[in-house]
Amino acid sequence: MNYESKITDLTQSLQIMEDKTKEMSEEYTKKEQEMSKEFNQTITKLKDKISQLQEKIILLNEQKEKLLADVGSAKTRGETKEVELQDQISILENSDKEKHAPIQQQNKPKQEAITNETNKNTPEKTKELEKIINEKRSNEAMKIIEKLGGIKALAKNTNLNNMSWSYNPQEDGLFEVITFCDDKSCSFTVVYNSQEMNKEETQPYCQITNNHLDVFYLSPGTYEIFAYNDQSLENIGYLKITIN
Repeated sequence: MNYESKITDLTQSLQIMEDKTKEMSEEYTKKEQEMSKEFNQTITKLKDKISQLQEKIILLNEQKEKLLADVGSAKTRGETKEVELQDQISILENSDKEKHAPIQQQNKPKQEAITNETNKNTPEKTKELEKIINEKRSNEAMKIIEKLGGIKALAKNTNLNNMSWSYNPQEDGLFEVITFCDDKSCSFTVVYNSQEMNKEETQPYCQITNNHLDVFYLSPGTYEIFAYNDQSLENIGYLKITIN
C-alpha cells in the first residue's frame, strides 16, 4: 500500500467518524429535547392539579361558611322567637300577678311547656327545611334520569377518581355526607348502597349538584357514588366510601 492510499483510507475513516459523531450528537439533542418536553408537560400537569385542588378547597370553604351561616341564621331566628315569647309571657305575668294569682299559678306549667316546645321545635324546623330541600333536589335529579332512560340505563364506570368527600355524624344516627366532583359539567349524583347496587329493584339516592357539591344523609355502611352530567349515560365521576 502506497502513501496516497493510506492518506485516502485515513481520510475516509475520519469522515466516517465525523458522520457517526454528528449522528450521535443529533440523536442526543433529539433525546434531550424529548425529555425536556416530557418534563415540562409533567410540571404543567402538576401545576394544573394543584390549581384544581386549590379551587376545590376554596369551594369547600365557601360551602362550609354558607352552611355555618344558614345554621347560625336558623339558630338566631329561634333565639329571637324565644325572647319575644318570653317577653310576652313576662308582660302577662306582671299584668295578672295581683288580680289573678291563682290563675297565674295554674298557667305556669303551660307557659313553661310553650317555652320548652319553642326550644325543641327550632332544630326540628331546620331539619324539616333541609329535608324539603333535599327532596326537591332529588326529584329534579330523577326527572333528568328519566329523560336519559331511567336508573337502569346509567353506566357505572368505577375507574374514575375525580371525586372527594367528607362526613359529619348526626344526632339521629345518620351521617351527613358531602361529595365533591372536580368536573364542572356535573349535573347530578347517584348513591348506591354497595350491598344492594346490583339488585333488580334497587332504588338509589340521587340529587342535583350545586357548585360541585351534594349533601346526603346516610346510614352507616358502604356506598358507591357516581356523578353524571345531563347529556350522557356515562358517569364522569366515581367514589366508594365507608361510614360507621
